[in-house]
Amino acid sequence: SASVLQELFRRGCSPSLERLNRESGLNIDPHSKDKIGTLFDRAFGQLKRCVHRKEYVYKKALTQKVLLGIHSLQTASMVTECRVGWRKVDVVIPNNTVYEIKSERDSLRPLVDQNDAFRRVFAMVNVIVGENHMRDLESMISSFVGIMVLSDRYQISTVRSGIDDAARTDPEAIFYTINQKEASIILRSVGKLVLESLYVADIVAPLYRRDRDRVNGALRTPICEAMAGR
Repeated sequence: SASVLQELFRRGCSPSLERLNRESGLNIDPHSKDKIGTLFDRAFGQLKRCVHRKEYVYKKALTQKVLLGIHSLQTASMVTECRVGWRKVDVVIPNNTVYEIKSERDSLRPLVDQNDAFRRVFAMVNVIVGENHMRDLESMISSFVGIMVLSDRYQISTVRSGIDDAARTDPEAIFYTINQKEASIILRSVGKLVLESLYVADIVAPLYRRDRDRVNGALRTPICEAMAGR
């Protein structure tokens, strides 16, 4: 955790680490000459067990097996906890693909509303779940949503491929997901003066009342054209 690392940086030792070792039941010899990484690896081994798995384990699996396993850091990146309307999506790999996580401890109930919101922003939507959710999942989500499973052995398998369809996205919904810097770039591209002190919400509301069509048109510009001047 961050507190453990801060203690190590500042003091060279960590009382929190000793306490966590004891309370977690890992019981690594505090006098061992093994590296601290050994303790972290063993702790993560415990977290990977289905009875303990939470969102963090799924994010790490997506990082290892999708971002680094299928893509690379030269061609893709990962964004977590990305705001979409009033919701947050768990993982986005910016080839316009979203991964919503439902661990063994999560409820599937929010999925219907979440997927309706996510499809308006992302060309491909995937749900990655624990095996315990498979019986109920398919009847709760649209046919275009991909289904992935993180197995008991920490392997990701694709049960159903998601449908990549940018046509179902909504430029207005996309615009509301961006941050202040990104909003400023778009506004300048359509000839609007931007005050740096404004937040995205301050910019978006009046803009959409006046220039909704122009912004939507700008957002539909092909990337190859938008970057032609670089």
